[in-house]
Amino acid sequence: MKIGIDGRRNFGSGIGRVTSNFIEGLINYHSEHEYILLTSKTKDWNGRNVRIKQCDIQFFSEADLFDLPKHILYAGIDVFVSPQFYISPFIDCPTVKFVHDLWPLLYPEWVPNYHDFLSHFGQQSADGIKTFLDFFGKAHARGKIFPENNFLKRIVNNHELKETERYVAAMMACTLHTAESIIVPSKHTWNEIASAFPEVVSKVRIIPNFPSPVFNHHIKGSKQPFILHVAKWEPRKNLEQVLNIGQFVYDRFGMKLVLVGDQGYRDYGREIKKVISSHPYNIFVDHLGVVKDDELAKLYRTAQVLLFPSLYEGFGIPPLEAMACGTPVIAGRAGALPEICGKAAVLVDPTDAREIQKAIERLLSDYSHYSSMVQKGLSRCQAFDRKESIRLLNSAIEDALVAEWANKSLEPTGDAGSLT
Repeated sequence: MKIGIDGRRNFGSGIGRVTSNFIEGLINYHSEHEYILLTSKTKDWNGRNVRIKQCDIQFFSEADLFDLPKHILYAGIDVFVSPQFYISPFIDCPTVKFVHDLWPLLYPEWVPNYHDFLSHFGQQSADGIKTFLDFFGKAHARGKIFPENNFLKRIVNNHELKETERYVAAMMACTLHTAESIIVPSKHTWNEIASAFPEVVSKVRIIPNFPSPVFNHHIKGSKQPFILHVAKWEPRKNLEQVLNIGQFVYDRFGMKLVLVGDQGYRDYGREIKKVISSHPYNIFVDHLGVVKDDELAKLYRTAQVLLFPSLYEGFGIPPLEAMACGTPVIAGRAGALPEICGKAAVLVDPTDAREIQKAIERLLSDYSHYSSMVQKGLSRCQAFDRKESIRLLNSAIEDALVAEWANKSLEPTGDAGSLT
């Protein structure tokens, strides 16, 4: 079977790291298939069954909508895997699509505004959004995409939404409608989809993410005087609170705050950058940007604590990575984090600075408690088994092709799933 994978985000962000983890796992554990990786960045993928197809198509553009499906068709791909929900709905072969969370629909105030989007992605992507929204409006009006779905109706009929907000809702609806199989990383995300789009719940499979093997505690590293935060700078990552806690830790314990992650393209990231460049934050905050996995693993191993007071996560991979490296985690009691971390992290109200301060004080002052959380973390991350998640994904891919064959055998003419 020829399996195509959109690898254009196999770097940097959480989705990029999850993409790389699954690609490497499929290549290693299921070499019976041929993998055609569409990517815009060079990366060494080992395996005789791997073919790299250079794909410089801009996300969100008209080319992304109409030319990407042609690349997939000409490559003879049997099943196409998209690690993100924003993907063309016009792909002819069966698709397996990842939906990591529903925050763009549930928290539209966190969606980038049109100015930020345009300044970062450019006019091609802006034009693509307009073209897609025009298509979606007509398809929805004709009853092609969840015509009776009340959640979607409220969005479609809300004319006060930003154009970017309407885009993510429309693209999510198309993704859920056209996917042969929908992959979510947690029960939390499964529940959100079941609530908002009950029509597709039978297609949704829970396949947990997992830490890459590079994140492990077997390579010893002595602890250094800093706490760590790993995330792309977005409003839901709660950077303002992270900085406030960073100042407390510096004043109380003399430890620095190390930030790892992309600054992003929004005003939000630019404002955070201004803050950490000013007094007193410039004294105790180091922003390293995006680092390679081996360097990140070293930071996890040498940090005193991973601070992750996120306001929302569909999964949250950094806490598991830190646990695998033998570092205790303080995480927000929000989204999927309680499900993923269980009792292996200190869970806190991410909006309560005093509760977070108390959690840090106890970890850094109570050796027995600190050691206990390290051991709980090491045990917890073992539950997210790389090989099992890859097996489940391979099964979803194979089932998608079988389902397509079955559907075609039942259709006398045409394509019953057509959006046009």
